[in-house]
Amino acid sequence: MAEASRELRLAAIEGGPNFWAVLRWAAEAFDRAGFRTVVLRRGSDAIELLDRVGRGDADVTVTIDCAGWMAAGGRGAYRGRTLPIAALGVAIHPHHYFFAMVRADLGITSFPELAARRPALSLCVRPAGYVAGAIARDVARRHGIDLDTDIAAWGGRLEIAPPDPGRRLALGEIDAILLESTPLGYPLFATFARPMTVLPIDGDAAREVSAEYGVPVVQIPARSLPGQESPVTTLGATNYVIAVHRDMPDDMARDLAAALNESSARHYASEDIFYSLRHAGETVSPLHPGAARYYRDATR
Repeated sequence: MAEASRELRLAAIEGGPNFWAVLRWAAEAFDRAGFRTVVLRRGSDAIELLDRVGRGDADVTVTIDCAGWMAAGGRGAYRGRTLPIAALGVAIHPHHYFFAMVRADLGITSFPELAARRPALSLCVRPAGYVAGAIARDVARRHGIDLDTDIAAWGGRLEIAPPDPGRRLALGEIDAILLESTPLGYPLFATFARPMTVLPIDGDAAREVSAEYGVPVVQIPARSLPGQESPVTTLGATNYVIAVHRDMPDDMARDLAAALNESSARHYASEDIFYSLRHAGETVSPLHPGAARYYRDATR
């Protein structure tokens, strides 16, 4: 491998704390393996990260796994264009769901009720430039709600991913969320402070969004949160993918995949994002052949 090829440009955005945690973890592993990493951190549009790699402006990025699946197939947030994207592997984020939660005192138990009653509320959602934000908007649209116009028209306001949504729900500063989280994250924090209702996603809407965005239809188990006595149909938020250009030489992709496993100081990126050799190749994004070869050889 030529010495010049040992430099890696890593694409990041200014926000995205989980993306940033995984990227820093990967960069540390690449540095330990003898690569020279340069982090290009700019902008706030997470959907555009894969464009940077596809154009050749960066060599590696981190996003959610379903984004690679969508980009490679021209679906969902990447509808109408396909990108030459492949996966080095995934970092696992277990028990991660899309939570649609509203204050229980509003008396709303479903998306159809929300659409019919049109309450004035402040609702927290990711930016449209995040895949999770695009999914949330599509979920709402399939229930007859345009988040970017209807919430304001009802006399409320749309909050674009403010910090600490659990605390703000608990304090009554926001009334509802349509965000991805684990049950032990801000949904639990909020429900300890005040009663909340988790809204199910209609089965047809869930299946349609699943087919378009590559996220699974799942059930939030009963009693995951205080007061939630029954399972709730929703969508699972997929793992984080470390993505490269599909034309990256096989040997280089193999070396990078090896670095993630063999040169990382630890096999976790944060308190709830983990790397496992056993599961690293289980990606819905197309797996790069060089990475696939490494996982095949390493697990024999």
